[in-house]
Amino acid sequence: MREGTVLPSAGTGRGSAVSRLRDLFGRQGRAPLRPYDVYRMGIREAAGYSCVAAGTAAVFSYLFYNSAAVFLAAAVPTVLLFLSLVKKKKVRDRKEALKKQFLSACTILGDLLRSGYAVESAVLKSTGDLSVLWGENSDIVKEWKVIGAGLSYNHPVEELFSDFAERTGIREIGDFAELFSVVNRTGGQVTEVLKSRTDMMKEACAAGEQIETVLTAKRFEQRIMDVTPLLILLYVHFVAGNYYESVFILFFINVILAASLNLTNGITGIFSLGQAGFMALGAYIGSILSLSESTKSTMVSKMPEWLKKIQLPFWAALIVSACVTMIIAGI
Repeated sequence: MREGTVLPSAGTGRGSAVSRLRDLFGRQGRAPLRPYDVYRMGIREAAGYSCVAAGTAAVFSYLFYNSAAVFLAAAVPTVLLFLSLVKKKKVRDRKEALKKQFLSACTILGDLLRSGYAVESAVLKSTGDLSVLWGENSDIVKEWKVIGAGLSYNHPVEELFSDFAERTGIREIGDFAELFSVVNRTGGQVTEVLKSRTDMMKEACAAGEQIETVLTAKRFEQRIMDVTPLLILLYVHFVAGNYYESVFILFFINVILAASLNLTNGITGIFSLGQAGFMALGAYIGSILSLSESTKSTMVSKMPEWLKKIQLPFWAALIVSACVTMIIAGI
C-alpha cells in the first residue's frame, strides 16, 4: 500500500466513505468520475459551437435587419443560449448511454449470479466483461470499479448501489438500487428479482428506442420545415431581386389571411370577413408610423405635420399598430 493513502472506513457514513473511494480512484491514476448533471466543454468544442451560433445570428441579422449593430447585440446572447442548450443535450445523452450500459451490466450480473457467484464476486467478475463490451473509459466501467473498491473495503453492496443511483439521478437505476437493497437485506431471491427487473428495463428500453425512432423522423421533417423559409429568404435576397421580393411578400400576406379564415370559418364555424378589415387597418397604421417624412409628404400631402414627423422602427411600429387595432376592434 502506498504511504499517505487513507483507506475509507465502513463506519464513517455512506456519503463520505464513497466520496473518499472516488478520490482514491482518481489518485491511483485512473480517469476521475465526472458529475452527471454537469457537462464541461473543452476549448475547441466550445469555440466550434460558438462559431455555429454566431454564424446563425449573423445570417438572421443580415437577412432581417442588414445591420451590424443588431448582430453585435444578438451574438453574445445567442452564443450563450446555444451553449446552454448543447450542454443540456450532452447531459441527457450521457445519461441515456449510461442507462444502456447499466442494462448490460445487470444482464451480466444476473448470468453470473445464476452460475453460482455471490453478489460481491459477481460485481468484481463483471467488470472485465463490461470493459470489453463498453471500453475502459466508459462510465459504467468506472462506476463498477468504484463499487468493486468499496466491496474490497467491506462496504455493503446495497449502499454502493444506492450511492451510484443518487449521483446519476437516473430513475431506473434508483428503482433497481432500492429493490436490490430490500431483497438483499431480507434474504430474498436476488437472482430472480434481478432477472425480473432486467426484463422490465429491457422492455422499457425497447419501447423507448421505438419512440425515439419515430421522433427522430419527425425531428428531421421539422428541421426541413424550419430551414425552408430561411432558404426562401436567401433566394429572394440574393437571386430574385425586388420583383420577386414583392411577390413573396404578397404571398405571405395572403397566407396570413387564409390562416385567419381557417381559424374563424374552419375551426369555430363562424362566418366572418371582418378580420381582413382589421388586418388592413393594422397595415395602414404600421406604414404611417414607419414611413419617412419625405415619403409621407409625397404620398399623403394632407397628413397633419405632427404625424408626418413620426417615424418609428419597424418592430416598434408593428407593436403600436397591433395595439391600436386591438383597441379599435374592442370598441
